[in-house]
Amino acid sequence: MFALAHLSDPHLAGWSVDRPAALANKRITGWLSWRLNRHKIHLARVLDLMQADMAEQPIDHVAVTGDLVNISLPQEFEGAARWLRTLGPADRVTVIPGNHDIGDNPPGEDLPCRQPLSAALLSDYRSVFGPDWWTID
Repeated sequence: MFALAHLSDPHLAGWSVDRPAALANKRITGWLSWRLNRHKIHLARVLDLMQADMAEQPIDHVAVTGDLVNISLPQEFEGAARWLRTLGPADRVTVIPGNHDIGDNPPGEDLPCRQPLSAALLSDYRSVFGPDWWTID
């Protein structure tokens, strides 16, 4: 038997806006939504309890399906990378980005989540999914 733990939409907290200009475009509405409502729903202590329960189970693999972050700020991805490392080694954790992870990128610009999340998992996804493993066409 294969045991899979599936975590979805953690919307990790613990980030701040160090530059107000970073809230340009749709990020301002995402920030307002977080400040007014979502911070009451997406609680770090709930994730901690789930991780504690997972540690007591014979889990073979963890799948995390976005959204790890809220408004795609670089500091959010740094925190997401740290959190992902707590779930296990790269060969036992799969991450699929959500719409909040992809953010509002201009066409042709690299996704903000690609580098920190792939570095966090220390895995060569390109060997599995090909050279454009995280490219949105």
